[in-house]
Amino acid sequence: MLALVVACWLFARQLISLVSRRPLGASHSVSMETSSGSENSIISTVEEICDTDTVQSVARQQNNWENAEYEIGQKTVYVINAHDDEDDGWLGDHNDEIDETCSPNVSCIPLPYFCEGELISDLKKRWLDGNREVSDDQRADLRAAIETSCDPYDFLLVLVKRTYKMSQGVKSLSRVAMQEMQSWCKTLAAGERPKLTVTHKLMAVSVGIECSPTLFELIRSVFELCCEDPSIYVPYVRDAIRSGCFKEAATCVAMLHMQPLFSVREILLPLVLIDRPAVIERYLDGNKDVQKSFLQMVDDLCSSDTDLLEACRSVGVTNTKVTKKQLHKMAGRISQVYNLNFANCRNLVMSKNERLLRGFLFKKYVQKKPGNWNELMEGCVRDSTELQYQLVRELVHHGDVATAAQHARTFGLVTSQLPSTVQSELWRHPKSPATGQCRRFESTSRSSMCAADFYQLPLPFSSVFFIDNVCDFQLCMAAILQPNSVVGVDSEWRPMVSRTGHMDLGLLQLATQNAIFLLDMAALPQLVPDAMFIEFAERLFASEEVLTLGYAIGGDLEVLALACPCMRDALTRPQRVIDLMPFAQTVERLELEVARRAPMNNNSLHHSEAANPDETTGRGLSKLVQKYCGNPLDKSNQLSDWGRRPLRRDQIVYAASDAYCLLDVYQAMKQQALRLAAILHVDVDVEPEMPLMKWVQPKRANTFRISQPKSIVNPPPLSGPPLNPRQLHVVVDSMLGGLGRQLQCCGVDVRVLSSSEDHSQAAKVSRKENRIILTAGNPFHALCLQVPVGFCYCVMSGRARDQVVEVLKHFNVRVTERDIFSRCQVCNNDVYVRLAATDMETILKLCHPDKFTQLDESQANSVEPWSDGPGDSSLPADEIPVVWLGKGLTVRDGAAFIDPSGIRLVLDMVPIAMVGCGQWFFCCTKCGKVFWQGKHFQRVREQFGHVISQDT
Repeated sequence: MLALVVACWLFARQLISLVSRRPLGASHSVSMETSSGSENSIISTVEEICDTDTVQSVARQQNNWENAEYEIGQKTVYVINAHDDEDDGWLGDHNDEIDETCSPNVSCIPLPYFCEGELISDLKKRWLDGNREVSDDQRADLRAAIETSCDPYDFLLVLVKRTYKMSQGVKSLSRVAMQEMQSWCKTLAAGERPKLTVTHKLMAVSVGIECSPTLFELIRSVFELCCEDPSIYVPYVRDAIRSGCFKEAATCVAMLHMQPLFSVREILLPLVLIDRPAVIERYLDGNKDVQKSFLQMVDDLCSSDTDLLEACRSVGVTNTKVTKKQLHKMAGRISQVYNLNFANCRNLVMSKNERLLRGFLFKKYVQKKPGNWNELMEGCVRDSTELQYQLVRELVHHGDVATAAQHARTFGLVTSQLPSTVQSELWRHPKSPATGQCRRFESTSRSSMCAADFYQLPLPFSSVFFIDNVCDFQLCMAAILQPNSVVGVDSEWRPMVSRTGHMDLGLLQLATQNAIFLLDMAALPQLVPDAMFIEFAERLFASEEVLTLGYAIGGDLEVLALACPCMRDALTRPQRVIDLMPFAQTVERLELEVARRAPMNNNSLHHSEAANPDETTGRGLSKLVQKYCGNPLDKSNQLSDWGRRPLRRDQIVYAASDAYCLLDVYQAMKQQALRLAAILHVDVDVEPEMPLMKWVQPKRANTFRISQPKSIVNPPPLSGPPLNPRQLHVVVDSMLGGLGRQLQCCGVDVRVLSSSEDHSQAAKVSRKENRIILTAGNPFHALCLQVPVGFCYCVMSGRARDQVVEVLKHFNVRVTERDIFSRCQVCNNDVYVRLAATDMETILKLCHPDKFTQLDESQANSVEPWSDGPGDSSLPADEIPVVWLGKGLTVRDGAAFIDPSGIRLVLDMVPIAMVGCGQWFFCCTKCGKVFWQGKHFQRVREQFGHVISQDT
């Protein structure tokens, strides 16, 4: 059938060529004059070309006769991009070059032969009937149609134009057609390929600008759009902007590298107002000048004089939901991504400092946290008189009039413009007449701990050197970059007066055994040559000669790379760099393993409660120093203005101690790790490789993210004599609730977390109650780090039935019939009071006498007994694994209680008919629930028949 259609198609082409006396393979290009804008003008043009007077329009687009489809007798003609707002039109063969004297807004429009149109309709119908997927047969038909088409590029454009709106995914008809065109062209020699003209490229831009970025990328490749002067595409981009296709226009400009041909305001301002940050970042990639211009434009929008609604009207945006707060966040992200400095953006700087000021006020007066808040607030408002007056007003609002007056003196504010309370304070406490200076702010008030309670710097203050020039920097390099030297590295930055999207590095501390060097990173980058910085970074971080220590050092290296971009290459290739934070976790796990093995016997699965990570793990460097050196770090100067010069003495001591303590901590941790490894007979790496830093990883492309599952390594299965279910104590998170209930039915001691409890709660329960964690999926990786080795197991099976088999097999647990229902299914208790049927009858008569008067014979006969009596049961009652407490019951006030706990028995659900069946009753001593053996016990025993041991 397909061969017949193709043969008819070829015959019709020959016939049309002879009748119209045009060479085969020629097609027509028209541009409709739309000053009149009528459909009749288009129809008459089509009639003239096709030599017919019967034309019927069957498709329209909002009075703009674009993408119109016309039926001419038995023929179908397509007119694409026939604009109704052009003043000039021209008619010519699409293979001719464009006349440069023509209007730049003219579009050359091909009119393919009607048979190709029918073929496209057939392909489209078959694609829709095939669940929107291209089969192998359709792919072959597409390839044949492209190869036999009079103009493959025209055919491809019409196909994309008619199908791209249905789907643009991987399996779409338009995408597959583009891929087939690509593969076909690769098989042809350069001289055999179909001729690609400028007209084709212009039409490809006209069609592709409406498509998705991924499809437009294929169009760009097939039609080789980047090989021409991009200025010829400018009219199409501007048409898209006028029609409101802002995102599509920006994507086209970015893909064809046309940014220099457009202003930032023309392309990006509409995208800012309609909130399209992803498109904006794609547009800004690799264009430093455009990035700076964009940041300046956002700064202008953030001005108090700018009306965002007026900006919308100026670019044709109907409305915007973007606020100036969102604009500040957008500017901050752009500055971070592209490492831009917006020091010259006055509005952005002022807004950032205002937010920081309010944050510092909140921490000081509401949260009452310790810190150098006065110093930080002064740094925020230092360059803005407006913010200085705002600081004074905020301090008065919080009731700190004395500090407000002190700031007013420091900044020299006009007294008449200050609040009246501040004016009174200034009058009562004028500045000192002797010095004419106001008193300085006091440093952070210490806590009740004295200086001796903190880590003390072992070196004298004279061993601390402040490096702020090239000569001192060279001496510093010669001192620390010695073979086999050990250097502690730390950094301090200024979070309060940031003039960029990232933290401004203030200090880089380098500590050796004999000296500590504080590098002034606010001054050195402008003084030290890049070549010297590169050598410094290569020898300190990327060399095997020097051992470099740090705590969470990845963040320090990131800030250093932003402050000195010339060092970035060396910082991304660390060699002998040790991060003490993961190394401390390794040592902690060894400690827990030693503590677990110490009291163990062969079959025990318990670990010592003495090895509690909550008590031994230092959260942060300060607690780590306390663990290994005896005293914590004094962090009172951590929040300081590290950009102010000169630094205070206590700031210098704090910075030096932060770096030097790394040397002491590492030596203690190294000795501890080696000692524990010897006890456990395992190997430990005391110079572990530094994990990959997040900021070093390449930026994720604008594609769908496919997460790669982490490898799961469970502990080895337990060997030796099998365990009784009572010896296995587990805690199960809410994801494995079904597994927990089935294990409980088998007699295992199970604690099931509720849905409101976090996964981390399982680790706390494990440490407190000596339980093994059963989990599944990603939580395993976090939980196994918080408990000793072997106390976290990841269940791999999917169904609860298979999970039970997997867990029992891994922990070598043997389940017998006596273990089924040996635990209370309500409270997990395994201690019961056993009552004979006569005893239960006595209790029920005392507590619920009305039930016996209402019991009829039919109800009694409807109950089938589990056995004729305890002595005839297949499972003797005296062998049921419960603790015999005797009767030990008290009946009072119409209720039965277990002595001596006073737990009330739950008798409401006990059927009276079961009393006369010679049944045994089991009363839970923890919750009072009453159980008996009936049909349900038989069903459960059959359910767990695959796990019940057959040798008992």
